[in-house]
Amino acid sequence: MPEGHKIHRLANELNQKFKGTRVDAESPQGRFSQSAALINNSVLVGAQAWGKHLTIEFEKDLFVHIHLGLYGRCKFWQTPGLQPKETVRLRLRNLESIFDLTGPNCCELFDDKERQELYARLGPDPIHPSANYETVWKKIKNSKVPIGKILLEQNKISGVGNIYRAEALFAMEINPNRPAKELKKVEFERLWDWLVTYMRLGVSRNRITTNFDSAKETMIYGKAECPQCQRQVVKWNLGGRKMYACFDCQK
Repeated sequence: MPEGHKIHRLANELNQKFKGTRVDAESPQGRFSQSAALINNSVLVGAQAWGKHLTIEFEKDLFVHIHLGLYGRCKFWQTPGLQPKETVRLRLRNLESIFDLTGPNCCELFDDKERQELYARLGPDPIHPSANYETVWKKIKNSKVPIGKILLEQNKISGVGNIYRAEALFAMEINPNRPAKELKKVEFERLWDWLVTYMRLGVSRNRITTNFDSAKETMIYGKAECPQCQRQVVKWNLGGRKMYACFDCQK
């Protein structure tokens, strides 16, 4: 499943290619046909990412809400492009560009009230300029839930996925099993700052990378041994996803 940096990158590209232009909308697959008809020949006002959720705003306060999930894919073409495949849920087209969406977990049309309700259910997004670690800290500072599980709870923090949580906790030398209430505020602040820095780096590089100066994408995720102490990396299920950690380096 794409993590938050990918959705921000997608929003940026949609804005570059479609913002302020009038677009044609269709659903070759047919599952989004009625909604596509409502935004067809409308001006695309802008796209915004919040965590793993993408909203595309059109005139008349209509919003397409997209969550890619495990199988969702997006592709951009130059017009005239190829004929859309029957699996394309949504195609947007202006005079220069085409956007195709296939296999999303969710693709639905919202009004502004529904969009605000969605955002209200989501935690702060580290990439978003308005996000503040204090908001998250107030929610988790008394929690008995492991910090490694909390990082995947999108109502607490939006956009962090399996890779970023493993990398952030390793970088900060925090054991994923530690209850959140056992973290010091300064530890969580540093963890948050790491997420802000490296998730933004992921947007600019269009890939997850946890080292400014290295081509290596990850330090601990998917590794057999710890890059610091060379001991065996422990793998187990935490929060429904595979967790990677070194219990010698992470306390």
